[in-house]
Amino acid sequence: VRSLGQAVGKMRGQDTPPDELAAVLADLAECHLGLGHADRARDLAQESYDLSRRVSADSRIAAQANFVLARAVVDLDVVRARELALDARRQLEDREPLARRIDEWLA
Repeated sequence: VRSLGQAVGKMRGQDTPPDELAAVLADLAECHLGLGHADRARDLAQESYDLSRRVSADSRIAAQANFVLARAVVDLDVVRARELALDARRQLEDREPLARRIDEWLA
């Protein structure tokens, strides 16, 4: 987590394409979720989500940002979490692994 966090810091200081930064932020949020750092995960996931929406990121990056944010906010707002997950699912084709993960989470 520390090295990924350092990479994000460096990426913010460079001319990193916004969709790449959104993807790395979502990955870092996933790590924090796995460690039980819900507040940090929510902040990173929200930043990834906002960035992916502003730049019309690749649909997989946008879906990843939506889904990690859904999982990060589910304890605070179940309705929003479900809407985010459904939006993420709509952006993916059935054969993509993330689509299956989202389907399982929504079930």
